[in-house]
Amino acid sequence: SEKFCNEMSGESEKQIKVLSRNGEEIISFPDCLTDTHAFEVEWAEGMKVYEAIGQSLYYSAATGKKPGILLLIRKENSEKHIEKVQKVNKFHDLGIKIMTLNITTEEISELSE
Repeated sequence: SEKFCNEMSGESEKQIKVLSRNGEEIISFPDCLTDTHAFEVEWAEGMKVYEAIGQSLYYSAATGKKPGILLLIRKENSEKHIEKVQKVNKFHDLGIKIMTLNITTEEISELSE
């Protein structure tokens, strides 16, 4: 994720402060903040892809930036998980920029926004 963030001219694990409902300050660390997006980086497998949706939306709301997800591909059957994230993004018109990074080939692909 650090390599991706550098390539996107972003800041990795930048500390941000947000207020909770009761007014307490909470410190969070988005995986990558660019000029335009708050990216959550997660493996493209299992239930973690669903957590990435929520976290990207949370960091978007906390920073005022657009939501983004980078899904890391390390297994051959990652497509079904990537397709599920794309389906949720499109159906609910979430506007999440979804990208993938194949860790074997180091190829980055942009899927949607």
